[in-house]
Amino acid sequence: MIDIEGLPESVTDIHGAVDLLYYILILRGYGLFTDKIENYGLIFQPCTLWGYNLYYSPKIATVANAVFNTSYELEIGKDCEVLKLTEDYHGLGDIIVRYAEKLANIDSAIDQAINNSKLAYVGYSKNKAGAEALKLIMDKVQSGEPTVYMKKKEAIPLPDIKQGTGDSESPLAFVPVIDVKGNYILTDLIADQQSILRNFDTEIGIPSVPYQKKERMVTDEANSQRIDSQARANEWIECLNSSAELVNKLYGLNISAKLHFDDMIEEEGEEKDESLSIT
Repeated sequence: MIDIEGLPESVTDIHGAVDLLYYILILRGYGLFTDKIENYGLIFQPCTLWGYNLYYSPKIATVANAVFNTSYELEIGKDCEVLKLTEDYHGLGDIIVRYAEKLANIDSAIDQAINNSKLAYVGYSKNKAGAEALKLIMDKVQSGEPTVYMKKKEAIPLPDIKQGTGDSESPLAFVPVIDVKGNYILTDLIADQQSILRNFDTEIGIPSVPYQKKERMVTDEANSQRIDSQARANEWIECLNSSAELVNKLYGLNISAKLHFDDMIEEEGEEKDESLSIT
């Protein structure tokens, strides 16, 4: 969702450096540029911030890396500059975890709903042999066998399933206790899953249309949804660019950030609005 441009060659030429930059900025919220690490030139690194200045902003950044011989304590604004995603130095880790938990819960509910829709009867037996026979039959059915055959010596009288109960001579009986059609919620769960994914997209700045659309959605409503999705992302872009200006000033760079979807929206223009209008 975010493109960072103008990164120095000392960062882009090192394998994995750009990946680490995006990972740290998105998940943790900040990292620093410095040229005070021996033998490495200007690099980007994760760090720990501490201390505070007159305006209660961090004053010192500590950098530690397994390939360094020692850790470094750097003064912000002099020995390094911090590139940050938000003004309060927070990343998106909390948002990601929140939606991951929701999706994990609804995914398990979907699996359970699928299992519940496979069998609409509860069986009981008058004796142990009958229970074991029923268990064997159901194990084979649940494993995916389209037809189950029993050996003659294992066969036992089965109930009249159409009536839902066994006769007096049968050691087995089935009770229709589950209304599968009436309790079938799988489609609702899948719709809710898609709604959660789209809410996540909205939170992180990816334009989306609600999965459960209204019967009539006018252009203004669709535009409002798009603006809502970009409100927080625009704040991140502004913070990235304002902190990038400090990095640029200290090291003579031209780093900037923009929303990945801005170009798409500008190119489509009014066609974008028409595509979001549902009548």
